[in-house]
Amino acid sequence: GLRFFAPVGLAAGFDREGVGVTAFLNMGFGFVDIGPVAAADGEAVEALRQRLASRDTAGQVAHLGLVGATANGESTQVLAACLQHLGRHLDYFAVNLGKLPAAMREEAALRRLIAELVATSNAVPAGQGPAVFVRVP
Repeated sequence: GLRFFAPVGLAAGFDREGVGVTAFLNMGFGFVDIGPVAAADGEAVEALRQRLASRDTAGQVAHLGLVGATANGESTQVLAACLQHLGRHLDYFAVNLGKLPAAMREEAALRRLIAELVATSNAVPAGQGPAVFVRVP
């Protein structure tokens, strides 16, 4: 259901702190993937949330691009909390499969993780939850 307005975007690693999102979208990139976000670092997640929220305090920002975040975490609870905190400011939330602990990459655990993240995204107020992606290395 996501529509990418341009075929080229910026992957996670280029704008780790989300400071250039608007500028990159204005340059014509179809998406900007912030991160990787260390989901367990509450201060970093809150700083990123504030930067994303301040992008459009007047409700007047219009851009033709998607904003997402790639997150690393040690548990389902940590990743779900990160998604809950950032969710309404993102178009998509990606989990970096290569950075998950081995136990979380097993099929049953991965199914539980994805189900929890989708439920968390669906619980974002006003239906503004982001799509959930699994980033395969």
